[in-house]
Amino acid sequence: PEILFADSKYLIVKDGFDHPRVSLDEGKNWLTAGMGLGQTVQVKNIVHFNKTLFAGTADNGVFTSADDGKTWIKNGTLITVNDLKVCDNNLYAATEDGLKKYNIASNKWEDAGLKAKEIDDFFYNPFTKIMYLISFPDLLESKDFGVTTKIIQRPGFSQVEKMQFTKDTM
Repeated sequence: PEILFADSKYLIVKDGFDHPRVSLDEGKNWLTAGMGLGQTVQVKNIVHFNKTLFAGTADNGVFTSADDGKTWIKNGTLITVNDLKVCDNNLYAATEDGLKKYNIASNKWEDAGLKAKEIDDFFYNPFTKIMYLISFPDLLESKDFGVTTKIIQRPGFSQVEKMQFTKDTM
């Protein structure tokens, strides 16, 4: 299994058939998440934001669950979601059409930056307040959550698998 999300309340993994399974008791008992997700939806990741679970999918956008993953409903019109992350109490989505920010008040996704440019992945360093975005073949840096970006020149940069942050470094 692949871990999709874990915090003090949830443990959510992808089983051998790519279906999310949820445990609320540290893995002792499991329920198959998915009513509303369907059997063919490929879940890329799940985040917990504003008392709701958000599932980013490869070709069906974002789904939300307010009942611990038992049922899911489509959230907005996004199609391809490469990644979802909570950054400074806001929810962002890396999509095939740029970086999107979730507006809680309107329950809609809004352009946050890099419109019409696919964002493959992104990382936020809470210590430096810098967002790093991967838009192949570029590695970009933003100090204003994607509104403006600059290309980081990295000799030999081809693909980033994982970024980890410490207080002072990327």
